[in-house]
Amino acid sequence: MPIDVDNRNYEKKEYLEKTFKRYKLDDKIKFNFLIGRDLSYEETSLLLPNSFTFEKNELDIVALTELQKFGNFNEKETLFFIKMFQTSNSDEKEIFKNLMHIFTANNKKRKKAVHKLCTAKNYNLVVEKIIFCLISQDLKLIVKEDLLLVIETLIVKHISSFLYWPEIICLLVKFINEDNLINKSIDILLFYIENESENIINFINQEIETDNSILQDILSKLIALLVINNGYNTTLMRFINIEIELKVNNQLLIFLRSHYFMFTLMGGEITDFKKEMYTFLHKLSKFKNKRVLKELANIISHLHIQKLIDDADLWFDKFYTTVLDFCTTNNRDFSTLMIPSALQEKRFLIHLIRTCAILSTSNQNNSVKVFKIIKNWPDFDINNIKIFYRIQNNLDYKSNIDYILSNLINMLDVKYKEYEHIVSQIFINMLPNKTIEEHLITHMCDKESILKIFSQTQLLAPENYIQFRESVFILLKSNSTSCLKNILHFCEIGKFNKEDFNRLFELGKQKIDGVEDKIKIYGYKILNATIHCIEDTDVKNLGKVLYEKLDKTNLPLLSKQLETLAKIYEKAPFSNCSDLVLELAPLLKYKNEKVKEKIVFFLLTILNCTKVNNIKKIEFMRITYDVMDYLSFWYIKRKQIGVDLLIKLSDIIPPQEIVNIFLEFLECNDKNVKTGLISGISQLSNHCGIYNILPVLLVDYSYLEDKSKLIIVQILSKCKIDTKYISYLSYLIEDCIINNDANFRLAGINLCTQLLIKNEKHNLDVEIFTHFLNLIWFNILEKNIEIKKVFEKFIQEFTKTIGGQFFIKYLIQGLYHPSKKVQKRYMEIFNIVKNNDDFVNEYLLVIDKELQ
Repeated sequence: MPIDVDNRNYEKKEYLEKTFKRYKLDDKIKFNFLIGRDLSYEETSLLLPNSFTFEKNELDIVALTELQKFGNFNEKETLFFIKMFQTSNSDEKEIFKNLMHIFTANNKKRKKAVHKLCTAKNYNLVVEKIIFCLISQDLKLIVKEDLLLVIETLIVKHISSFLYWPEIICLLVKFINEDNLINKSIDILLFYIENESENIINFINQEIETDNSILQDILSKLIALLVINNGYNTTLMRFINIEIELKVNNQLLIFLRSHYFMFTLMGGEITDFKKEMYTFLHKLSKFKNKRVLKELANIISHLHIQKLIDDADLWFDKFYTTVLDFCTTNNRDFSTLMIPSALQEKRFLIHLIRTCAILSTSNQNNSVKVFKIIKNWPDFDINNIKIFYRIQNNLDYKSNIDYILSNLINMLDVKYKEYEHIVSQIFINMLPNKTIEEHLITHMCDKESILKIFSQTQLLAPENYIQFRESVFILLKSNSTSCLKNILHFCEIGKFNKEDFNRLFELGKQKIDGVEDKIKIYGYKILNATIHCIEDTDVKNLGKVLYEKLDKTNLPLLSKQLETLAKIYEKAPFSNCSDLVLELAPLLKYKNEKVKEKIVFFLLTILNCTKVNNIKKIEFMRITYDVMDYLSFWYIKRKQIGVDLLIKLSDIIPPQEIVNIFLEFLECNDKNVKTGLISGISQLSNHCGIYNILPVLLVDYSYLEDKSKLIIVQILSKCKIDTKYISYLSYLIEDCIINNDANFRLAGINLCTQLLIKNEKHNLDVEIFTHFLNLIWFNILEKNIEIKKVFEKFIQEFTKTIGGQFFIKYLIQGLYHPSKKVQKRYMEIFNIVKNNDDFVNEYLLVIDKELQ
């Protein structure tokens, strides 16, 4: 079967196949540069040793049968895993079976497989097979974590006789780039470095002269870990002799690159080797080599951004002098750097100038020097913009206004879309400034992004406002969605007057008659934003027109139309409310959530604004049933709109009937419906009074199933129940607390706690709550964590409201219990309530009586 290799990171498929087939672990040939790459299943399958090569055109039937026992795999996975089962070695087969359990099985089988691999006798063979698996980027995270656990265990047990440590080290360094594996990988590497640092140093010395960038990255991270473990100077002396003249080579560059990883791991905690590091870096600053200076510039800029460098001005002078010296010694001025042969020199200089810009943020004079360099630069591109962005706060805009306006405003053109964000941010930082404002407004008709700049700032000069408004309305003639979006933002922050809102209102009416749905939607949004400033008669007329234009087939547009109509009706009712309700009620059958939300919002607006007459009660009952679908919405705001409408309907139809409709959905298994039921009935009880709701709930509780009973208890815990109704709940609470089901006891204790919290001290019936306390006290030794927390909360609230005298003797007896576990639990409860003043007084009285 031909292997389709993804060539996005490599040159040619032929080169890949030849190279991969040469590298085998059996020959102990290093393939570190391959490990550093992210390989797919197809590429990884080419890395398998010759004993697993697959030369037939058809898959081995026996191996395929064995593979299918572990599940169904796609073509790529089959090609990868099939080779594992083509071996005749029984040890290898057993290892591969355990690996397949890790890939495909449940938690128990996976843990057993991990344990078998960790205790395998031929551990080097296990490591060899794990390496082939870990190379692939297609493995799931949980599989990688399990395989790393096996490797960690084997390294700890057999560190001295571990064969494949170079390959494992390279893999671990690769996993440092993955957020979820970085900690585990670093822990294993540091353990190995601590015990076998000589092996690591020998490995680095063997590969230090490599030109492969991936292997260089691996070596630099290993050196960083050596610095963390062994110290800066100790590690430095093992690779670079600083006593003699330093030479520029790969060894020096790799050591320099290791500094980034040090900073990433240690953050600001580099004080242990700060002096030694600065001494070494200052020595390197005398070099004129481009590669060294480039790496050094990266390190210094990183340190300055992290505020870990004290002599920023000194480093600025060094880099700034280097830039000037480079141009004089090479007979270059900035205009000659545009020729193709000088592009590398240009990139090098830009790198140093950018470092100078970073270092000059705290020194105005240095920022001016940097600005002089970029001002003489022959071309204006993203590099100039980035450098200018760094130093702009230290510059005087008046003296440089011509340069800023002539170059930066051109960068706001559509063809420079990728630069828009940073250029806009530069202008936002410079405003308010009258001159810059005038130039921006002048070019606003050609460049839409300028409108976005003004949407995030305040205009300074009142005389610019008239011209700005006219430019805005010229822009609005186009059907640009970004322009319309920014206009909506202007409406929200109140940058328009009444006259402007009238013009926008007319514009919105034009846009809703457009061709494209996107433009129509923005037209409705503009109408929504401007309606509050328009005369009632105009709004009313618009409402009548829009209601006739309702497009019930185009759902995205229909939701916006309904939202606009609701806002219009709220300001100026445009039609008979009874007719509107009867016409909108059938639309509640729509399945689209956004449309249903807007319909319910419209109905709620109608009921809030006007009294509905001449509609039979059965119509409202139908609406109630349809709105119940809102209970299944996961989006809380939409669900709340439905609940608000049901509460409003309770003013028209008896609330008991609405509760009965609610209770018909009790047996539904949908979690969203259950939360909607609890929220809806509790809010309805707060609106209509618990006396309207409680009889229905208590009557239904006696014959419902356990799941439904539990929901009713949860509903009652959300309601505000007066003390005069608590006695009616005693049967329900007793039934919950003495129930064997932990969920019932949890709900019952929580209900008692809420009754204590939501009622005042002097209104509580002490006898009833003491009775509840005696029942709840049996849960003191409960192991369920949730019940323990609710029990502790109940005891805390009981102590605050009623007092600790009713259970203090229970508590003292428990403190002297022969079992240490019981003593410990009672001591936890004692520590919770001991800070309460009433409890302390009761405790002292009991002690006095015992002493007498």
